[in-house]
Amino acid sequence: MTIIERLGMKTATATRENATEKLLELGAVIGCAAEMLKPFKPLIEQYRREREHMDAFGPIINPTLWKSSERQVVDAIMGPLYEAALLFVLSYERQIGRAADALAKVQTNEAAHV
Repeated sequence: MTIIERLGMKTATATRENATEKLLELGAVIGCAAEMLKPFKPLIEQYRREREHMDAFGPIINPTLWKSSERQVVDAIMGPLYEAALLFVLSYERQIGRAADALAKVQTNEAAHV
């Protein structure tokens, strides 16, 4: 199924215009989501380190906390979401860097041909 079909559009012209509009809107939403998550990046990285530490040393250092069903449930639910959020932010930052590099190359090429 194409993006045009997913958006439920009928005519080719309206479809293309609406699809472009929707894609621009999606890009803005992705950018907002990344910017909202960025301040939490250090916290997620800290959570990741403490999670690894707990898995490695928890049974020895603090078996009560390590065995805590509440900790295990929260970790099982939120751990993958935190990881996904961190990967999303890192991917967004990487892609923004690539886009900036590509734009700089285009601008350099255009300046050389003027």
